[in-house]
Amino acid sequence: MLATMQREVFDKMDDQSLLTACFTPLIHTYKEVSSKNEDIADFYNRLTSGQQTLFIFKTYYSHVIESVQELYWWSAYFLAHEARWTALNEKIRELGALEFVSFLEDVEATLRTRNHPIPPARLPYVSRDDLETDTELRIFFESAYVRLALVSDRTIERLSASIRHSPDSFVIWS
Repeated sequence: MLATMQREVFDKMDDQSLLTACFTPLIHTYKEVSSKNEDIADFYNRLTSGQQTLFIFKTYYSHVIESVQELYWWSAYFLAHEARWTALNEKIRELGALEFVSFLEDVEATLRTRNHPIPPARLPYVSRDDLETDTELRIFFESAYVRLALVSDRTIERLSASIRHSPDSFVIWS
């Protein structure tokens, strides 16, 4: 599950491209495991600690950065799947991205005031349109979305630096 690339390419990549290149083999394997109804936890546990951080961050971030509605829905989804929410918080804390941890804590606190987490079987009843009917919730998530952009940039920088510091955990040189 390591990315294959030349050292020169690795050295020249910007942070976002580096994360994407190292994430791609992970998400491909995840989709294979998922399509075969195999144990997702086993897949995750086979990753190196750094790969776990990259995987859990990118799976959350790639969805929530799309819009205010996606931030709301995917945060509710992750919180409903306790192991995912816990892993996200733990790995981001290990990375030292404390601003992102604080962001996640605020999102969780707000969702809990709205009776989250809900059982995963009830997720179809959580709608992106909830923000249209709940003004307070919409105002919070609009503000959180602006904050997400700020804390994500710094988290991406930290994660990229971590990959550059330990490339053997992510890359096979070609």
